[in-house]
Amino acid sequence: MDENRRRLLGLGAAFVAGAKLIGVSDAEAAEAVKNVNLITPKNYVPRTDEKSKKALRKATLGLVVDLYGDRPLPIWGGKNAKQADIETRINQTVDLVCLAIDDCKIYPLEPSLIVSQIMTESFFYPFAISSVFALGIAQFMKPTAGDYKMVCVGTRPEHSKLPYKLGEYSDQETMYKQLSKTLNELEDNPLNGRKASYDLVVKLALGTLGSTDIDEAKALLRHKVQVDEIRALVALTRKNFRAYLDVNLEGRSLSNRKDRDFLEGFDQRLIPNRAIPAMIKYMARAFEAVNGNKIVALAAYNAGPGAVKAKGVYTDYGKLPGNGESPGYVNNILVDQLRIIKKGAVN
Repeated sequence: MDENRRRLLGLGAAFVAGAKLIGVSDAEAAEAVKNVNLITPKNYVPRTDEKSKKALRKATLGLVVDLYGDRPLPIWGGKNAKQADIETRINQTVDLVCLAIDDCKIYPLEPSLIVSQIMTESFFYPFAISSVFALGIAQFMKPTAGDYKMVCVGTRPEHSKLPYKLGEYSDQETMYKQLSKTLNELEDNPLNGRKASYDLVVKLALGTLGSTDIDEAKALLRHKVQVDEIRALVALTRKNFRAYLDVNLEGRSLSNRKDRDFLEGFDQRLIPNRAIPAMIKYMARAFEAVNGNKIVALAAYNAGPGAVKAKGVYTDYGKLPGNGESPGYVNNILVDQLRIIKKGAVN
């Protein structure tokens, strides 16, 4: 069986299993699958009228309440739905998504799909920060955000000066990325896999090593020291940049005009009015590139457009990337979209 087809079938099975876990009967699942198509045709007309937006807002909030109740929400740092004012966040997100879909003429998108995707990416938290420094409600990485002309932290000289705090750390993300690349290269070195040979290093230190093994032991020792040093620098630069972000975002509110002006100059990924239209354009281009293949378009957002390019008879529809993250990412979004539709959202 073709590997791309195997991945597609596997994801389909996971989607069905996820639907069963949320209590969808066979009949309901069959009806919902009619609305959760795997291919979005070019002639699809998004439902962005006020009645449809209202239904989507209500269904999304209902899902969040069902899933979490008064318990802490993902990503929100221990806050529950009430503390996060999640209803307002969802309402604003739905409105921005529908407006951006109406304005984008590249390829039609399903509002419920994008809302489900944002739920997976950031759980509607505008100041979300990932472990690799994807920022904001749409979780854009800096290079992608730059493609959409968004101001990003650390790209302007003034980011190292007042009013920005800890300005000496404004370049730490760049250093972190460079050091991480170096560390990956070092860890790919064959020497790194020769853990059993580190007994040579011990023998070298004890002075009990034969002369024929001394050069190998010294090379292993130098490599280990270098890896440990780079790993420590990676951790340090990551810690510094996170501190820089945290201190500059502490207490900020998008409803405060001064804070909003601050964020405009600091990082526009943190402003949903900036990030969501860019996300819609990205997704519309992803859909267009794979002729509406929803699974692959979602995977492109997660893994990058280059990772989903296919050859031969599958070229027009792309392929799932061969990583361990994208299938789960896509499945979660599709299951959440199914849940939202089941709660009354129109597609």
